[in-house]
Amino acid sequence: MRFICKNLEIVNAKIIEASLHSNTKKIELVAVTKKVGLEGIQEAVDAGQQSFGENRVQELLSKQPLLPAQLRWHLIGHLQSNKVRKVLPAVEMIHSVDNLDLARDIDRIAAELGLYPKVLLEVNVAGEASKFGFAPGKVIEQLERLLELGGWKSTA
Repeated sequence: MRFICKNLEIVNAKIIEASLHSNTKKIELVAVTKKVGLEGIQEAVDAGQQSFGENRVQELLSKQPLLPAQLRWHLIGHLQSNKVRKVLPAVEMIHSVDNLDLARDIDRIAAELGLYPKVLLEVNVAGEASKFGFAPGKVIEQLERLLELGGWKSTA
C-alpha cells in the first residue's frame, strides 16, 4: 500500500470514529492537491477519495481535465474576480469568498451561466493585513447584502 492510500485510510478511520461521537453524520474529507502531481491524485482516487481542493485556479483547471470526470473540486484559495467565469463551471464549492464585490461577481456570473454555486465566506479573524477575508465586524454588517444575492442557496 502506498503512502497516500495509507494516510487516507488513517484519516477516514478517524472521521468515522469522530462521527460516532457527534450529531454530525455528514462529514466530507476534501483532499488538498497543492503541489501534488497527477499520479498522487490518482492514487487517492484509486483509494476512494472523490473530493479535492486546490488553492490556485490555474492549477485546478490544468489538473481537472486529466482526471476522472466524477471527481468533485473545491477552490480553497483566494479567488480574483477576473477568474470567476473560468472557475465556476469547474468547482462544487468556493471556500474563499472574502469580500462583497467578489460575492456579487460570483452571483452575477453564476446567473449568466445558470449555476448555483456553494460558497463559504472567508473571515480574517486575526486581522492580518497580509491575509484575505472579511473583517469580523464587517461580515455581520454585510450579511444582509450577501443574503440578498439571487444565486445564494442556504445550506444551513
